Amino acid sequence: MNNNNYLIVIFCLGTLLFTFFAIALGLFLIVHKKKRYEHLLEKQSMENNYQNQLLLSKLEVQEQSFKYFSEEIHDNIGQLLSIVKMQLYNIKSSSKEPEVVNKATDCNELLGKAINDLRNISHTLNSGYISNAGLADAVTRCFTNLI
Repeated sequence: MNNNNYLIVIFCLGTLLFTFFAIALGLFLIVHKKKRYEHLLEKQSMENNYQNQLLLSKLEVQEQSFKYFSEEIHDNIGQLLSIVKMQLYNIKSSSKEPEVVNKATDCNELLGKAINDLRNISHTLNSGYISNAGLADAVTRCFTNLI
């Protein structure tokens, strides 16, 4: 019977040891899956941050481009049109013929409207103007110019 007791004790110890290894393996798998999930979440978070930074840099470049175009339109083309308007005014003032005066007046008015429209377009392209004037005013001004 002594032999049977040893067999029972060995069997119980083996069962306990096997159960302990099964539980340890299960806990190891659970912890491993949890770490993989956390790593996946961290990876997705890093990818989202990267995409956000990329989008912000694209928007910044676009905003700088709009500002550059706005300044170029306002400064260069606006000045040229203003000079042409002054020249038309000089032609109108120096001419004695009514037909030339009428045409110069009409051209001067059209040129004034073109300068106004150009100024409004350059302002709507410039984000600094939108910041100063406010979005509602900028949108209203933009749509009023389209009509």
